[in-house]
Amino acid sequence: NVNDNVPQFLTPTYAFDLVENSPSNTTVGFVQAADADVSEDLLTYSISSDDLGVEAQTGRVFTLRLFDRELTSQIAVSVSVTDNQNPSLESNAVLSVRILNMSINRFFAAIPIAIYWMNSQAVILWLNR
Repeated sequence: NVNDNVPQFLTPTYAFDLVENSPSNTTVGFVQAADADVSEDLLTYSISSDDLGVEAQTGRVFTLRLFDRELTSQIAVSVSVTDNQNPSLESNAVLSVRILNMSINRFFAAIPIAIYWMNSQAVILWLNR
């Protein structure tokens, strides 16, 4: 069997969100590729980054460090997949991670915006987020 098909990512770009201060080894998302010449379990993923890693066999993208939104708002890197055949064929995709600000307000589902008194009882008007 001739290795004449390049492994292809399912999409040319991947975009994920990550909340700042997430611990190291937090899963950001998954990348996935297919190759007509080999089964998926023979594909190997790699990434060159000091910020993100990828599990070679599963495509799980994970953090290598903490991120502070005020210092880093976005990361863009290239992720690769090879088919481990002879000759080995490779393709790339763009991986983008947006770092989200961790705000205290994100923990509240609703915010009180007005308080009215009716028959000696407080009536609170809530804004749902």
